[in-house]
Amino acid sequence: MPNISNKQFEAVSYDKWREAAQTALGGRDISRITKHTYDNIAVKALYQSSVASNQVALPSGAWQICQSINHPNISTSTKQIDQDLTQGVNALSLYSDQSLNANGYGININQVNIPKLFKN
Repeated sequence: MPNISNKQFEAVSYDKWREAAQTALGGRDISRITKHTYDNIAVKALYQSSVASNQVALPSGAWQICQSINHPNISTSTKQIDQDLTQGVNALSLYSDQSLNANGYGININQVNIPKLFKN
């Protein structure tokens, strides 16, 4: 099976994606398909990784944005943690490879791996 990576695809700018989406919408502005949750959080059709979120920080004790971390490769899990925290996650759930339902996944949680996971 060939190894597919992001490097094999041409980088497409946000403006190109927006243009394609507007074409698919018959020329209407893409903001027309922004949806709002019951909590009035806007869920847009497209996002840019370079644009900082204007989401107000949650007060202490409120809901958290939590991501599960369960990849058995420590390097991969560390990259996932760095990316998730950069993109707004403010809580992590680490899953142990010793869990009864790990099914081949999970982190070997020990004194060596924990510092590696949070080195940054």
